[in-house]
Amino acid sequence: MENERRYNKLTRFILNGSALAATSLLLRGIGVAWNSFLNARLGAAGVGLISLTMSVYMLAVTFATSAVGFAATKLVAEARARGLPGGGREVMKNCIAHALVTGSIACMAMTLGADYIGKVWLGDARTIKSLRLLAVSLPPIAVSSALSGYFTAIRKVYKNAATQLLEQFIKLTITAAALTFFAPPGSDLEFMCALVVGGASLAEGASLVISLSLYILDPVRREEAKSEAVPEGEGKGRGGISLLLSVTVPLSVSAYVRSALVTIEHILVPRGLKKYGAGHESSLASYGVLHGMVLPLVLLPSSILYSYSSLLVPELAEAKAQGNYRLVRRIITRAFLAALIYALVTSAVLWIWADRLGMSLYKNAEAGGFIRTMVPLVPVMYLDIVTDCALKGLGEQVYSMKVNILDAAVSALLVWLLVPGLGITGYTATIYIAELLNFALSVARAASYALDGSKIEQKKNLPAKAA
Repeated sequence: MENERRYNKLTRFILNGSALAATSLLLRGIGVAWNSFLNARLGAAGVGLISLTMSVYMLAVTFATSAVGFAATKLVAEARARGLPGGGREVMKNCIAHALVTGSIACMAMTLGADYIGKVWLGDARTIKSLRLLAVSLPPIAVSSALSGYFTAIRKVYKNAATQLLEQFIKLTITAAALTFFAPPGSDLEFMCALVVGGASLAEGASLVISLSLYILDPVRREEAKSEAVPEGEGKGRGGISLLLSVTVPLSVSAYVRSALVTIEHILVPRGLKKYGAGHESSLASYGVLHGMVLPLVLLPSSILYSYSSLLVPELAEAKAQGNYRLVRRIITRAFLAALIYALVTSAVLWIWADRLGMSLYKNAEAGGFIRTMVPLVPVMYLDIVTDCALKGLGEQVYSMKVNILDAAVSALLVWLLVPGLGITGYTATIYIAELLNFALSVARAASYALDGSKIEQKKNLPAKAA
């Protein structure tokens, strides 16, 4: 019976991971092809301008979501592990309310601050229209994040996959049509960028409608609605809100600070390149090639890895809640080994095909050189994805917060110091140093859990017991 249960659980894990991986790979592949299309229509400078705008937008998205997706996954999984399905229902009420509040605040802040952000932060007034259009999408993104977390917790990630595919289809259809019919070659760059982000905002609204419909009709949610009421502190009332905030606040603080520092970093890159001697359009073009073309391509294969790694969060959360540290060790060890093999194979493929990929996708000889430059870092970046998901599943939000803030602070400082003197080489060095630092600190913590997680938990609980 026990073996059958494990087999069913493993089968479900593989099927969910496969569905999510296939979808994620397809989506990232579409993203790479889309960047190639944008490069052909807007040029490298246009891609750089959109990347610059998106750096601020991602800061706003970070505030809007405020780790609500991870909180939904973790708390719903834990409630179900304790035999409290009704707790999952209460968790989702709190998560959706949380998302509406933070999403609305982010929307208002970005709308009202668009002029200042575009002119002062980004130093390019052409980004203002795009920022205002993107602001509209923030509340839908926040609520969709909470719903996505719920589907991950109940092992129905195929619903997330279906939603993401439909969202991308809508975005690409609307945006491609808008660029074709309203922005012929040679159109104003500001107007074309606004069309691109406007299509993305409409797609986010459609994505929320789809996710909400799937959630309302989901059989698991319907069963939870019939469950008995749960006691205070088990996801209900003030106790439920406190429980939610205990998860979201540490992760959110980390995400806010890190995203702000990352935004500063990306703002400083074009400015540093200008100090190095490049013109404004040339700086945007170099930034667009590395950040808007090469990095998405190098990270494309990691979509498969991330899909399976994200499923480790509920698995590790349940194993830890049950005190099964032997299972924790087995999950972490196997995940790391699989990720390392996959990363090494991917590195070899990217190295061999670097020049051909750069020319065929972007018609840019510089892209191939950048791809080959980033290849040695691929194993580190890919293993860091697994490590990050493992730490989240183990409840190490505070530790991850410290590591991520340090990583982002070091990146911003190095960009400020290195790029004006070394140009794009300085930015590449910054990426290497920050990734290695983050990975070293994160993997040390995950490895300690794999060796003996029970001792770590005992040490963490000693002060509370002594008090």
